[in-house]
Order: sequence, then C-alpha cells, then structure tokens
Amino acid sequence: KCQQTLIYCGSFFVLYEILFLTSIGLSHTRQEALILAMINYLWPSLTLLFAYLYRQLSFQLPAFLGIAISVVGLGIVINPQLFHLSLFLDTISKNPVAYLLAFMAAILWSLYCVLTRKLAQGHNGVPLFFCFTAIALWILFFMTHQQWQMPSVKLWLVIIVMGTLIGIAYKNWNQSLQFGQIQLLLLATYFTPVLSSIFASGLLRTVPEWTFWIGTCLVSFGAIVCWKFSRSIET
Repeated sequence: KCQQTLIYCGSFFVLYEILFLTSIGLSHTRQEALILAMINYLWPSLTLLFAYLYRQLSFQLPAFLGIAISVVGLGIVINPQLFHLSLFLDTISKNPVAYLLAFMAAILWSLYCVLTRKLAQGHNGVPLFFCFTAIALWILFFMTHQQWQMPSVKLWLVIIVMGTLIGIAYKNWNQSLQFGQIQLLLLATYFTPVLSSIFASGLLRTVPEWTFWIGTCLVSFGAIVCWKFSRSIET
C-alpha cells in the first residue's frame, strides 16, 4: 500500500495545495481572501462525512444536521444576506474560479485525511509531498509568466519560520491521522476556523464584519455537532 499512498495521498496533497494557494492568489481584496480561507475550513465536517462513507465512522441523524449548520455558516460568511440568492450568486460570479478552487481544495483535503488513515500504514510521505508541491508550484509560476520579486530580509525570515512551523504541523497531522482516534483528532480542529480567522485578519490588517464571525462560529459549531453524534467503528 506504500505505492498507493504515494499515488493517491500524494496527488490529493499536491492538488490541494495548488488549488487552495491559487484561490487565495486570485482574491481581489483582503476581505475576499478571508472568505476563501473560510471555505477551506469546511474540511473538518467533510472529513467526518467521508469517514462515514468509507465506514470509518458511524453517524446518528443529528450529525447530518451539523454538516448543514456548517454549510449555512459558510453561506453567511460568503453572503450575510443568506436568503437573498441573487446576492449570493452575485458574490460568487465576481470571482467564480477562486470560489470553485477553494471548495475543491476543501474536498481534496478531506479525502486526503480519510485515505491517509486507510492506506498509509505508518508511512509518512509529507516531506516527499512537499517536494512535489514545490516543483508543481514552480512549474505553475513559470507557465503563468509571473514577475519575480525578490523578498526582503524580513520576508525571508517570515518564510523560513512559517515554512518550518507548517512543515512540522503537516508531519504531526499525518502521524495523528494514522495512529490517533479520528473523532478526538477532528475535535481539536473544530475551532480552527475561528483561530485562523483571527490570525489572518491580523496578518492582513483587516477587520471582518460581525456577520463573518457569526458564520465562522457556525462552521465550528456544526463540526462539533458532527463529532458529538458520531463514533468510530474501527478497532
């Protein structure tokens, strides 16, 4: 199964990184970048759903309500006037590719989590996956004829520190997927949308509207409901 891990999990990992980073790069404003990042945080609920479909978890009926709550929360983030479908579609239509890529990225990462638990069997391919991702991003950079900008010393330090922390986080996450209890593991991620939004708003120096925070909390609350009414069926 090591070969399957490299092919399937590696493909999902690389595609996720490319689609998510591209969606953020396509954002028109800092506020939109926060919204696109929130779409990505549908993955905890989607991971539970895919784990159910792959028979790694069993659900009680309220768990599906939790998924619906997360989707509603995301809808509020994208469009505070949730029940005005025309406004929702208008928001999406202004940058459809970015929103589509962000949603596809959330699905891919959820599939990666479920398949890693199923196929990896103790193998941690994250360092290799990062190499493939870097190669793919450089190819994309040259294909799109982007102008090279030399980072400042301060930015290089940020890149090194953030890259190191992200690499450690991915490696530990991969190990936890294989050897941890998936319910407890996902429980630790349910407040990630809130924490990530706080850090991102500080980094981007933008203050989202109050409806953004309501939607963000609903995404987390929906995921908690999913966790509460699901249980592992693996030994």
